[in-house]
Amino acid sequence: SYRPYFFLDNMLHGRITSNNFITDEIALLEDMNEFASDNNLTFTSPYYHTMRKSFSGEQGWIDVKAKVYEND
Repeated sequence: SYRPYFFLDNMLHGRITSNNFITDEIALLEDMNEFASDNNLTFTSPYYHTMRKSFSGEQGWIDVKAKVYEND
């Protein structure tokens, strides 16, 4: 089977671990935006959402990442 892979440096990363996805995603994106603003960073990509689960399959989470650029 074909699996595309890509690698991006300088990414902000957050994780949603609860079942309250919508509320937690909004809070996470607000935190990421605040962190970027406080640290003079600009987003240069969309938010990437990756669904993950533990090897046993009992726990799941969503990783949220976005590429950033440090402003001069």
